[in-house]
Amino acid sequence: MRSLTYFVDKLKKFNIQRISISDISAISLVHKLCFIETYVGILDLNFLIERKVSEIEKYWIKKISDKTVESYKFIFNDRIIGFISMGASRNPNFGGYEIYNFYIIKEFQNFGFGSYAFNQLMKNKTNFYVEVIARNRVGCKFYEKQHGKKLTRFYERYGERKIMNQVYVWK
Repeated sequence: MRSLTYFVDKLKKFNIQRISISDISAISLVHKLCFIETYVGILDLNFLIERKVSEIEKYWIKKISDKTVESYKFIFNDRIIGFISMGASRNPNFGGYEIYNFYIIKEFQNFGFGSYAFNQLMKNKTNFYVEVIARNRVGCKFYEKQHGKKLTRFYERYGERKIMNQVYVWK
């Protein structure tokens, strides 16, 4: 088991910064990598692989241009290792604020970076939610650890598959 000192030393090298236009290429590559790492075995492999980095770049340009969306990168030892994007709810029945994306590259998980970032960025927010693919056990456990409460489940289409999503809320 790792000591508290080990985690504190790691967090000293961890930084949270707003994503800027100059980050688009790097964030898009991290997004593609995280998407594949997270959903291999859950979503259709062709669906994961066919998602082009250029499409992800367009997605991030739109997010960064939208002033109602907050997007942050996570940096460890001068390397982008993850990101979060959040803003106005797309489904007011779940809450007023939504986490759209929250990913950390697999090799940097379980060092406390995700919990630290979540707590720093969400500490002043209430009435928010996140939708997680229910078979993403790591994601579900993470949000439960952050005291998210299960609200509902629903199916959504990803490529050729209908997949169950779990909604976690914080009131």
